Amino acid sequence: MLSSKKTEVKFTLIELLVVIAIIGILASLLLPSLKSARGAARQASCMNNQKQIGIALQLYYDDSNGELPYAKNPIIGAYGWEDQLRGYMGGSTLANPAVTIWNEEQALELLRCPSAKEKTCAGRDDRQRISYGMAAGDANRINDGSKDRFAYHAVGTAPYTRTIDSIEDTSGTLAITEIDYTGGSRWDYSQGLGSMLLEPEFQAGPNGIGYTTNTDTTNTTFDLHNNQKVNNLLADGHVEAHNPYSSAVIGSGTPANPQGMWTTAKGD
Repeated sequence: MLSSKKTEVKFTLIELLVVIAIIGILASLLLPSLKSARGAARQASCMNNQKQIGIALQLYYDDSNGELPYAKNPIIGAYGWEDQLRGYMGGSTLANPAVTIWNEEQALELLRCPSAKEKTCAGRDDRQRISYGMAAGDANRINDGSKDRFAYHAVGTAPYTRTIDSIEDTSGTLAITEIDYTGGSRWDYSQGLGSMLLEPEFQAGPNGIGYTTNTDTTNTTFDLHNNQKVNNLLADGHVEAHNPYSSAVIGSGTPANPQGMWTTAKGD
């Protein structure tokens, strides 16, 4: 007569520890890849944001006889390129955009990178963070030829804008790029205020806030995406990812005095 008794298989403590150790090793090997994949997905989403902004810019050019939006116009008030493109980006009409910094209800998710460290500025719901700034220079310096940028910071002597036809190298001229910083009481990069970037040192330097530095903040632009790259929207509407200090972006210049994509000229 055959016995129906089953043999029980038992693991020793050592065998269990070995299995746990193997699982730990496999997890340590897989986690960086998973983290990188998540980062790549966020960067792709951010790139899509910029492509949509690029479409809005193209529509603006078409409706404005080729004229570019100015990056920021403090003469009018809290008014910049995002106010001028708001309708093209799916935003509702604001009663008085010149004095309106967008609150949580008015903010556009399109203007916030998924990798941004903070959704608001200075912890205020009425100061919604914008991740993208327009490459700009003061009107006086662009007009006298001492600085060349895509768009104008409307201070000094007019004109405060230019036409897309005046840009020699649209496929190599930076229109919009990224910035991220944390902490402090600064709310310079609030939606509806006119976010602009003057140079890479202010974009990604340790305390950079786009147009100057501030010791109360920590710049985290290099942490946004894999390999310290940021997305860059060029004047012709295409997007490229580069380290903001790389020669692909600043050409023969420096982070404090860039050439390359930061100017409208070819070959620098």
